[in-house]
Amino acid sequence: MTFKSQVGYLNSRIHWMKPLIPDIEKYCNSLGDPKDEVENFKEIMKEGAALVTKCSTISRWNAFKQYKYSKKLHDLDKRLSMQLTILKEEGVREWKKNLYSLKHIGEKFEKLESYLIVI
Repeated sequence: MTFKSQVGYLNSRIHWMKPLIPDIEKYCNSLGDPKDEVENFKEIMKEGAALVTKCSTISRWNAFKQYKYSKKLHDLDKRLSMQLTILKEEGVREWKKNLYSLKHIGEKFEKLESYLIVI
């Protein structure tokens, strides 16, 4: 992958992921979840946007800077991938928790229904 395409790829990835932050923040606040994950995600996105902006100004003839920043871009990509994996795992955990709650509520309704039939 060329340096320019690496910068373009990460720029579009950050642009795509940016709208997720307010949604995640809203759901975390309403559910009372810890803000650490959201803050970490916001920090990675802010650092990533600054890095992509800085890299987009590097001349294509400056091989040393391209090499130096290419490693940073690669690290950013790994951090974004890790953050997405964490968000997916948290989503699965929340989904399982909700499914468990629904099952528990269903059992309670069945008990309540059996009491109403007896009366």
